[in-house]
Amino acid sequence: MSRRLGQAVAGIVTIALAAGLGIAADAGTAPTRGQAHAATPYDKVTCGDAAARLFQLRGNGKELWYSSISGPASTKPTVYGWRKIYTFNAARPALAVAAHDSAKGVVQLFVTDRDGGLRLYNFSTGKAAITSTKNLHTGDPAKPGPYDYSRLTSDGRRLYGTKGGNLYIATGVTATQRPKKTALVKTIGYPLALWSNAGNDQELFYTDTSGTLRAADVTTQGGGFTATITTIRTSGWSQAAITSPGAGLLVRDTPTNTWRHLVTLPTRQTDTKITPHQTISTTHHTPNLPVTTPPAECGIDSSPGGSAAVTYDQLHAMFGAKVASRAVVETGLPGLIREMQAGHITTPARKAAFLATVVNESTVNYAAAQNGSSTYRGRGFIQLTGDFNYRGAGNALGTDLLGNPSRAATLAWSDKISRWYWTKARPNTNRYADRHDMGMVNVQIGFFGSSDPSHPEVAERCRDFKNAYKVLTGSMPTSVECTT
Repeated sequence: MSRRLGQAVAGIVTIALAAGLGIAADAGTAPTRGQAHAATPYDKVTCGDAAARLFQLRGNGKELWYSSISGPASTKPTVYGWRKIYTFNAARPALAVAAHDSAKGVVQLFVTDRDGGLRLYNFSTGKAAITSTKNLHTGDPAKPGPYDYSRLTSDGRRLYGTKGGNLYIATGVTATQRPKKTALVKTIGYPLALWSNAGNDQELFYTDTSGTLRAADVTTQGGGFTATITTIRTSGWSQAAITSPGAGLLVRDTPTNTWRHLVTLPTRQTDTKITPHQTISTTHHTPNLPVTTPPAECGIDSSPGGSAAVTYDQLHAMFGAKVASRAVVETGLPGLIREMQAGHITTPARKAAFLATVVNESTVNYAAAQNGSSTYRGRGFIQLTGDFNYRGAGNALGTDLLGNPSRAATLAWSDKISRWYWTKARPNTNRYADRHDMGMVNVQIGFFGSSDPSHPEVAERCRDFKNAYKVLTGSMPTSVECTT
């Protein structure tokens, strides 16, 4: 939403969670370095609208195909046959495709080509068809652009591609323009399959022709990036058609069947085992070509225990003078705590992220409102902004906010709206908080400076998260991501 009072939203960008493989059994806490991750039981895996969508290039890059698995984490999933959904211009065939985001019935697909170009295709899940396209960068056969990746994947926030035996990363990914930055990460060879794994300590997994399975832990180094490579298995992984919709669920071509796994994956260099928790084959054949699926299709059914309770004195210890007066805050705090509890904002990481956001949006004042005459200006704990958000919140909560926008800054509705926005309008926010990823929390909330790492409030919100976490736990959080 907007920066606290008096500033407007510059746009809301929704990027789904890359819930990746091998999330720890307690999904309410972020993975700990050096600590093995337990396999996730099937009954703890949820898959959005109960489908994992698969996309694949065929016909030498001239065709885009689609399939889906209904109930991918269930005992007996329903697999739907592949079908062609798009034919590319013969003069500009695709080289690689990565499903990046899945939100509000639309899957974003980034496509590279041999000329180094980059395009965005929007796939409607309701129509099962490509409904719009956008050219982000046009390459030239004589002088190719930078995006001639033969393998491509996404963790929901960044694109990763390989060419010439090297792994590259593209940051500042949006649906309107080419990525802001592309950087060489490391030489890794020529993968058969490359897929994202944002839920574990390693961001990526990849296979090669010798059947080796490796993990890549991508980290920042100076002004760029590097990666630590861990060998997980030395044989048996010579497939290209491997991907993950998240939560430790793998879709793997054997190549005669699609296999589904829940697996225990290693943390940073500490455990080189990969243990199938359960394997179920189907009669659905996936051609052994690279396949991609949105990284947020499946996630952990969180609902963590714990308490949302927080006091004014704790808030003041976290944020100092940024917090409104005791009388104002303590008037709205009981309702805010009630809604935090209902929204499972009960772990230190989630509470810290939520409260750091609220203090910057409204000073923890339920009645906060932006200055100005705009009818749908920011109001309430989380500064609901824009007619589309007033309409959505009102429809979900059963009150006419569009016709009565001032209700958004009242004791009766401000707290409820904050939970709706955090858990319903932007359903992946808790999961980003679990990962200590304030950069993506800011993106989810729609903080207008979230896409600019140099914006002073980016560092401020991250610092507030760390301070809040320390007050709640007694120690500073580790592995905090402050920028996107």
